[in-house]
Amino acid sequence: MVYKRIMVPFRPEHYGDLQWIQTGALSRIHELKCGDSVVARLEFKNLFGSLAEGRTTEGVWTFRRRGLLRQTVFVRPAGTREDIIVYEPNWSKRRGVISGPGEASYNWEAANFWCSDWTLSKRPGARLVSFRSKGVVKASSAVVLTGEAKAEPRLELLLMLGCFIAILHKRDAAVTAT
Repeated sequence: MVYKRIMVPFRPEHYGDLQWIQTGALSRIHELKCGDSVVARLEFKNLFGSLAEGRTTEGVWTFRRRGLLRQTVFVRPAGTREDIIVYEPNWSKRRGVISGPGEASYNWEAANFWCSDWTLSKRPGARLVSFRSKGVVKASSAVVLTGEAKAEPRLELLLMLGCFIAILHKRDAAVTAT
């Protein structure tokens, strides 16, 4: 039996101490937590594939990376075929562009040489969110939001996408290191 914590709505009072936490050392489930409250959950559907399901109290989305040489990430509401967000990395995979929802466009890039920390911004130098990795056996990331990020529509969806991209990058780095 899998124990699942009750999820709470993503509200302004959760903007303080947010962090993504892997629920177990070998778990494929990551939870966005504020203190003891779970505000989002990202679950990879199998050990080696890129299909994941993101869930908040607002809805459920699927995240999938496609492509061999030019890998692109697509996000869509669960059960539909309409991509609402697309992430296209550059050749080094250290940065890329996130398009959607609507006309919105964001920059995603590594904040350090080791690609353990990442930032999401609307324009160069205008950081909205930082992801700071920590933990070795059980992965986790501290999530730091700026004041401007709090006004972003679908912020919880962008936070799930950031977690998804960071996890895939770690997996890719582990494969090339072996």
